[in-house]
Amino acid sequence: MRFSKGTALLSVIIGGALFALGAFVFGWGLVIGAIAGAGAMVVSYPVFAPQKAMTPGEKLLSAPRKGLRPDIAAALEEGARDIARLENTSRALSDTGMRDGVREIVATARRIVGYIQDNPGKLPVARRFFNYYLSAAADICGKYASFIKNGMEREQLAVMTEKTRTALATLREAFDKQYGRLLENDVMDIEADIALLRNTLEMEEK
Repeated sequence: MRFSKGTALLSVIIGGALFALGAFVFGWGLVIGAIAGAGAMVVSYPVFAPQKAMTPGEKLLSAPRKGLRPDIAAALEEGARDIARLENTSRALSDTGMRDGVREIVATARRIVGYIQDNPGKLPVARRFFNYYLSAAADICGKYASFIKNGMEREQLAVMTEKTRTALATLREAFDKQYGRLLENDVMDIEADIALLRNTLEMEEK
């Protein structure tokens, strides 16, 4: 929930209106009217206050996982948490190239996590992605952001920037390969289904 001057003003108007009605129309008296008005202000503000928009990573984190095996649900939750960490890190980076690199990784990570969310039986194919690559990406980017926040010396930061940039390129390639493997498995499944259907049709014709 974000603070909003407009919402605060609306709450004051609602509280003031209830105070005036209670004290002068309904005969509650000034004290009761003031209490009712203050209560209306407190209750009405969170009702009308603008809500913070959820990032895609946060939406993945809040996605329902009922009916999934505990290990699959845990992997998806941890993956969504790592994606949310990466999203937060990308917003803190001032270097456009680094920020775009993190966002590219996040985009592919979302596709992989979303794919496993829809196809939980394919988790074994992406197990290394969840157990190593995604958390490594979140850790590396988080540490780099902390270097900037803590004011690392310019020369040291330049070295760490180059190392982080290289790591991001490696991770981006690993993420792309992982997603490609998942799609290849889909293609193989479809080809197997087509072959089975073809054999079934041939048997029916005999």
